[in-house]
Amino acid sequence: MQNDSCLLMWRNVLGCLFVSVLFGCNPSTQVGLAFESPVIRMTPPGLNKTVGYVTLVNHTDQAITITGAASTSAGALEIHETTERDGLMAMRRLLQLRIPARGEVQLKPNGKHLMLFRVSSLEVGQQIAVTLEASDGQTFTNDFE
Repeated sequence: MQNDSCLLMWRNVLGCLFVSVLFGCNPSTQVGLAFESPVIRMTPPGLNKTVGYVTLVNHTDQAITITGAASTSAGALEIHETTERDGLMAMRRLLQLRIPARGEVQLKPNGKHLMLFRVSSLEVGQQIAVTLEASDGQTFTNDFE
């Protein structure tokens, strides 16, 4: 019986490592959520805010609801959505972002995106760590470039 438990534990550890290598995730912080093509736009001269884009892929059987975002490189980080209504573009803050089970959500131009405020100037190739917090307390951190 003890051998079965040990075998099961190693199978789970190896499975987690396989998924982390396959999807480029850190198994300690990324189990279940993958960040695909994370990018932060360079800050234009004189401005201290910018945007971030990424595709968030949920590899679990349950939806993940993101309720917060943070980065040590920004004074504030929020999730926003740009919409068009009657020919006018508007941007609003989203208090939560739901990623369906086994699904994905794209954060992209003219749609949902990360909004970084009070950002110091960024250099080409500089990596910025972004942490997303889920409603269940899980956190997911990934570098954006």
